[in-house]
Formats: sequence, C-alpha cells, structure tokens
Amino acid sequence: MTTTLSARCWMWTLWPSFVVAGLATGIFFSLFDPMDLRIFGEPIRVSAMAAYTLGFLGFWAVAASAVWLALLLARPCMVADDK
Repeated sequence: MTTTLSARCWMWTLWPSFVVAGLATGIFFSLFDPMDLRIFGEPIRVSAMAAYTLGFLGFWAVAASAVWLALLLARPCMVADDK
C-alpha cells in the first residue's frame, strides 16, 4: 500500500503543478518576448523555443515545490482523518 500511496502523492504533486506551469508559461510569455529577457544585465543567448522550454520547466519546478510543501504540511491532517 505504501507504493500506491507514494505514486498517488507523486500524481497529486506533478499533475496540478503541470497545469499551473502551462498557464504561467502562457501568461508570462504573452507579456514578455524571450529575446528581450536579460539575466544579470546580459541578454540570454538561447533560441526562443529553448527559452519557452526552460521557462516551463522553471515554472513547473516552482509549482511542484509549492504543491509538495502543501501536501507535506497536510499529511498529519490526512493521517488523523483516516482513523
């Protein structure tokens, strides 16, 4: 049962964060052109597709961290409710 719960927790973390990352990427890159972005004052030297990909993965990592932290903090409540 631990494996099933672990897989379920992974899905609870990765699926909502995937959706949020897709929305965040769409909103961010409709406001900012990837070729105009700068890091520490230097223009980024990647293609637009690479910038979109890195942006999506970055948003996904941040959203997954937030969902994982929320699940971690809710775990005592979920265990207490099961009894």
